[in-house]
Amino acid sequence: ADRNTRVLSVSMKDRGAILPVGRARTNVYWYSIDGRFLTSRYYRRDLPDWVRDFNARGNVARYAGRSWELLLPDSAYRERDSVSIEKGGRHYTVPHTLTDDVMDAGSDIRITPFIDDITVDFALAGVEALGLGRGPTTDVLAVSLSATDVIGHNYGPDSREIHDQVLRVDRNIGRFLDSLYTLRDSSRITVVFTSDHGVGSIPELAPDSVQPFPRRVSVRPLMRELRARLRERGVDTQAVALDVNLLLANRNAFRSDGQRDEIIEWFASRVRELPGMARVDRFTTLMRDTVSSEVARRWAHQFPYPSNLELVFTLDKLSTWGGNIASHGSPWPYDSQVPIIFAGAGITPGHHTQFVRTVDIAPTLADLLGVKVGEKIDGVPLPITGARANAPR
Repeated sequence: ADRNTRVLSVSMKDRGAILPVGRARTNVYWYSIDGRFLTSRYYRRDLPDWVRDFNARGNVARYAGRSWELLLPDSAYRERDSVSIEKGGRHYTVPHTLTDDVMDAGSDIRITPFIDDITVDFALAGVEALGLGRGPTTDVLAVSLSATDVIGHNYGPDSREIHDQVLRVDRNIGRFLDSLYTLRDSSRITVVFTSDHGVGSIPELAPDSVQPFPRRVSVRPLMRELRARLRERGVDTQAVALDVNLLLANRNAFRSDGQRDEIIEWFASRVRELPGMARVDRFTTLMRDTVSSEVARRWAHQFPYPSNLELVFTLDKLSTWGGNIASHGSPWPYDSQVPIIFAGAGITPGHHTQFVRTVDIAPTLADLLGVKVGEKIDGVPLPITGARANAPR
């Protein structure tokens, strides 16, 4: 809200800590597999004393050798516990025990609810060390609890593990808010909850009624054919690159736009033949179809225009790329729809059913604080804020 605003962003993931604050050079920290929270020189050259002190507690050592047991009695879980497709066929039954070796445990703890325990502890330590919420200005705290994402990708959304994790993250959020409200005046705090993405079932576990039946898809084998065609036409075979569901091209490597279009269209026709492929689009065509097509609109919002992006591949619903347990990065609603909850100071209670987007969060908070947005953004303020006299501090 002004130059005295203090900001702290923490996460297990580097990107989970960096993205909420954009380019601001502020307090941004993420977890390292050696058990410490770190930052980069973009933000500061040395770790402050409070972070060093927290790291010195030996947080991972407290969990080394510990087992992730079910929170509730076994009868409370309807999911099967022995599903060999989970976690690549390794260690897919509860309990999950961390090794006694602290370095190995520091990596494996990321696939357990314990990493959220440590992240919450670190965030609360930062609130106190930095004095967030003590002064007259509005401070910002961004916390990303990442265990749900990692556990979901390893065990899938229909697993007993993700069921238990959702129970545990709910309790961790409760512990965090209870602690925060003890440290600061709860009537001066606004809270926003959301998620980074949704997810679909593991293809092998989908019921037969799902049509088209989900598959695992890879475009990579077709790249050999594409490079052979490039070689035949005297084009550098490295002129194209595959990034999972995208084909990019160095346009300067082709003799003409016509030559490039001929080769790209041929490749698009080959990819369309793959089982599990819903559609293959030229990126320029997608950009012209954003009004009528939800799929085109969602893809178009993810990439800059113009760019060197040539093709975008869209899988059938619930189909996934290669060996991923539970993939995301599709334009389908089960992937793109996430919860958004505003609560606390300045928020008018209610349940709203209209379509909203995560990019609406920032302008809504700016509206609550009476802050003018300093650059062009996609989102719009949501009509959920009350009197600014109750704005957060």
